[in-house]
Amino acid sequence: MSEPKNSNAVQAPHNDQKLLASYQVLANRRLAQDSLMWQTPALGLTAQAFLFNIALNSTSSRTARLISMFLALITSLLSMQLMSKHRNYETNDSKNLENFEAEHSFPMLHHSSALKSPSLFNQQRIFFSMSSYRVWMAGLAMFAITAIFIIVITIAVPEILQ
Repeated sequence: MSEPKNSNAVQAPHNDQKLLASYQVLANRRLAQDSLMWQTPALGLTAQAFLFNIALNSTSSRTARLISMFLALITSLLSMQLMSKHRNYETNDSKNLENFEAEHSFPMLHHSSALKSPSLFNQQRIFFSMSSYRVWMAGLAMFAITAIFIIVITIAVPEILQ
């Protein structure tokens, strides 16, 4: 008869592999969400450049201006919503990774205080300390406000855009 295997010796490598695989899946998902979060405004800005070109072209009709600015407004709001959603997912995954690392004695690669370390560029600290997410959300909001402004001008004082 064969001897019973030590269940701890057999389980440990298998559990370690599962643990590492789970960690890698979570880390990859967080990285994907971060990447998607920054692709969102880039695509939105590309669309808006095209739409603002139509609206501010002196040969565009009033109808073309209104339609393009409504679309630019919608694009701004959609980009802001989608960026927020990706930011939420990325933040949740970062917190989960931090908890995972602490719970399983992994190196603290996703520790939130590491993100708040002093900048090497002290003269430009304000740019490094600002949340890029908040700056981009404000920028997208400005595009939405500008689209509303052009809509109002197109309706109220269209000769300004001629």
